[in-house]
Amino acid sequence: MRFIKAVHIALIVLFLLLVAFDLLLVLPEYCACSTAAEGATVITFWGYSLDCIGDTAEFSWVFFQMVGLTALVVLTLIIIMYIISYKNKIKKGLNREL
Repeated sequence: MRFIKAVHIALIVLFLLLVAFDLLLVLPEYCACSTAAEGATVITFWGYSLDCIGDTAEFSWVFFQMVGLTALVVLTLIIIMYIISYKNKIKKGLNREL
């Protein structure tokens, strides 16, 4: 049971890191370069400048989707593990009453 709790906590931390990375770093680059001309230097809403060279906006969008999909898979695993641990708690509670 402790192993399941440790994995559950590790997955939650991984999920939060993925979401933070996705929303704080990748998405601002995509938003800044999506409307800019190729080769332009833009400023993201965090205040740092970014060169929109080549396919920066398209690559950022694909990267945003990839990290988001990975976060969604991790969230699904977290929910499945929570359901499994909840069912185990119910079974242990029923066994104690009998």
